[in-house]
Amino acid sequence: MKNSILFGLSTIAALLFFVPDGQAQQKPIIGVAGISHESNSFSSQPTKLEDFAFSPGVSAEERAKQFFSLANSQTTSSGYIEGAKRFNLELYPALLTRARPMGPVTDQAFETLTGEMIAQLKSGPKLDGILLSLHGAMVAENYPSGDEEIVKRVRKAFGPKMPIIVTHDFHANITPKIVEYADVLITFKENPH
Repeated sequence: MKNSILFGLSTIAALLFFVPDGQAQQKPIIGVAGISHESNSFSSQPTKLEDFAFSPGVSAEERAKQFFSLANSQTTSSGYIEGAKRFNLELYPALLTRARPMGPVTDQAFETLTGEMIAQLKSGPKLDGILLSLHGAMVAENYPSGDEEIVKRVRKAFGPKMPIIVTHDFHANITPKIVEYADVLITFKENPH
């Protein structure tokens, strides 16, 4: 949908405020990652690791191939790709996964996915910023706001100077802490999106 592409473009544009001027000669490298889940805390069916689109051991080259294959998909990722082209940014895709709406995410799934996402972001090139594509309604067994915990861990892993932009769905649950951990928080404003 057109709104998804505009959403991704606006996210990339927001990131440009944080890219140092000295980067003009080279393309800034932006990490793209995300764990997306809309949790139903009334459901007795937990969301397990196998419910996510996740395969351990996928190479950086294969992740990039999968991510850039979404260029014409009318999704937020396609908006990121279009925005990166327009604003001369290089994208480095790390873990991007989602599961269909179900009960809270198990601790095992949450810890595995979050740890893998951060490890993949750290194992790549030196990043100039990070885009986190989250849903905004994740509940994990030990974290009432899984999205907040993800952003907190990414902030801790990359420090206070790393620009972090978080994107959320239309009906995200925004906590005061997630606003504190992110430099920019962007949510869909229209439905359908």
